[in-house]
Amino acid sequence: MTERRGRLGKDLGATAAVIAAAVLCRRIALTTGSDSLFLDRLANFTRIFLYLGLFAVWGVSVRRRVMQTQVRRYLIAVAVLMEFWLTVREFRWHLVVNADVRRFLWYLYYVPLLLIPLLALLVSMSLGRGEAYRLPKRTTLLYVPTAALILLVLTNDLHRRVFAFPEGTASQAALDYRYGAAYYVVFAWGILCSLAAFAVMLVKCRVPRSKRFLRLPSVPFGIAVAYAALYLARVPFVVNALGDLAVVDCLVFTAFFESCIRCGLIQSNTRYFDLFRASVGVSAQITDRDYAVRYAASGAAPFPRDAMLAAETAPVTLPEGMRLHNMPVNGGHVVWTEDISELLAVQEELEDRQEELRDRNGFLQYSYEKEKEHRLVVEQNRLYDLLQDKTQPQLDRIGELTERCRTETDADEKRRILARIVVLGSYIKRRRDFVLSMDSSPVLAEGKLANALSESLRSLELLDIRGGCLVRTGREYLDGETLTLAYDFFERVAESVWDAARYLNVGVCVAEGTLRCAVMTDRAGDDTELRRAFPQLRVERDGDGGASYLLPLEGGRGG
Repeated sequence: MTERRGRLGKDLGATAAVIAAAVLCRRIALTTGSDSLFLDRLANFTRIFLYLGLFAVWGVSVRRRVMQTQVRRYLIAVAVLMEFWLTVREFRWHLVVNADVRRFLWYLYYVPLLLIPLLALLVSMSLGRGEAYRLPKRTTLLYVPTAALILLVLTNDLHRRVFAFPEGTASQAALDYRYGAAYYVVFAWGILCSLAAFAVMLVKCRVPRSKRFLRLPSVPFGIAVAYAALYLARVPFVVNALGDLAVVDCLVFTAFFESCIRCGLIQSNTRYFDLFRASVGVSAQITDRDYAVRYAASGAAPFPRDAMLAAETAPVTLPEGMRLHNMPVNGGHVVWTEDISELLAVQEELEDRQEELRDRNGFLQYSYEKEKEHRLVVEQNRLYDLLQDKTQPQLDRIGELTERCRTETDADEKRRILARIVVLGSYIKRRRDFVLSMDSSPVLAEGKLANALSESLRSLELLDIRGGCLVRTGREYLDGETLTLAYDFFERVAESVWDAARYLNVGVCVAEGTLRCAVMTDRAGDDTELRRAFPQLRVERDGDGGASYLLPLEGGRGG
C-alpha cells in the first residue's frame, strides 16, 4: 500500500509540476506583454507544449491501461480532442493572421466543446461494467443533436444564428460580435451533457449494499464547481493565473477520468505489484523474456530456470506434488504452480482401485463363463425334456416297431413296418421343430403347419395312402399352440387309420366362424382313443365306411 501511494504521489507531483510550469509561463506572457515579443511567444509556446505533452502522455497511458475496449476508444478520442482544441486555439491566437481563417478556427473550438462532454457522459454510463460491455445502440442517438449543433456553429457565416456581427463589418472580427439564440442552445447542450456525466458518475460511485461513496471521483467535480464560482466572482488570482478556460476544462475532465481509473470504476490492467503483493496462497510470478522476475506473489518460491524453459511447451511436474505452468505475455512470461498433490493421491488411489477391479473383473468373467456353461446345459436339458415329453409316445411306438421288424420274416409286412417308422419319424422331426420355434416366439407362421402336413402326407405314401392338405386360416401368423394342436390331431388320426385307409385329406380352415381341423378318410378306424384325447372331437361317418374327423382348434385339446 505504501509503494502504491508513493507511485501515486510521484504521478501527482509530476502532473502538478507541469501545470505549475505552464501557469508560470502564462504569468510571464501576461507580464511581459508587448515589451518583449520574443519572450511572450516563447512563454506561450512553452505553455501550450507542456499541456499538449501532458494530455498526449495521458492518452498513451489510457491506451495501455484501460481494458474496456469501448471506453478505451472514448478516452483516446477525448485526449485527441483536447490536443485538437489547444492546437487550434494556438494557431488562432499566435500563428494565423487572416481574419476569416481565425474566425473559422474559433468556430472549431465548439467541436471539442460539444464532443468532450458527450464522450464523458458515455464513459460515465459504462462505469463499473465488464470488460466486454457495450452501450446499447440507442445511445448513439445522443450523437444526433451534438452533430447538428456542431454543424450549426461551423455554418454560422451563412445564418448568423450562433454569433451575430455588426452589419457592414467586412472582417467579422471575433471581438466584435453578440450571441445569437442558437448559442444558448449550444451552451445548454454542453452544460447538460457535462452535468449528466458527473451525475451518473456520482451515482456509480456508491459502494454496493452500503451508504458509502467513493470519494476520489467526486474531487474533480468539486474543483470544477469551486473554479466556476471563483471565476464568476472575478477573483484576481483565479482570473490572472487560472483564467484559461479551455485548459481548465481539459484538466477537469482528465482528472475525472483518471480518478475513475484509479478507483477501479474503469477496468485497467495496472496495480500488478499490489495485486501480487496482496496474493496469499498463490505461487505466481511475471518475468521478462530472459526469465528475470519482475513481479512475484507474496511468499512465492523461486522456480528453476530450466523448469520454466521446459514449461513453455507443456506443464512440468515438480517435487512435492506441484505442477509448473508457463504462459507467454507481452514482454515476457507468467509462471505459476498448481498444487496437484491431492489429484496425484486420487490418481494413485484410482490406479489401485483399477488393479483391484481388473482382478475382480477377471474373477467375474470366469464366474460368468462357468455360469454360462451351466445355464447352457440346463437349457439343453430343459429342451431335451420338453422334446421328449411331446414325442415320447411316438418314440415308444418306434421302439416297438423296430423290435417287430427284427423278428418279421414276411418282406411285405417288414416294408410296411418300416413305412410306419418313417411316418412317425417325420412327425417327430416336425413336432420338435414346433417346440424349438415356440421356445423363442409364441406365434408361428401359417406356412409352418402346411409344410409339416405335406411332409407327413409324403411319408404316408409309403403305406399306399394318398392325400392332400389345405391350410387357409386367413392370417399369416397364429398362436403356436393352435398350430401344434392341429398337427397333433392329424397325426393321431393318421396312426388310427393307417392299416386300412387308402386316402387321407386334411384341411385347416374357418368354418361357421370357427377355426377347425378336418381329416377325411375312406376307412374309419377305432375312435375310442381319439375321443379320449380330444373331447370336442366330432366324427361324421358315411355309408361306405369312410369318416370325417372334425376338431375345433380353440378348446379342442384333450387331457
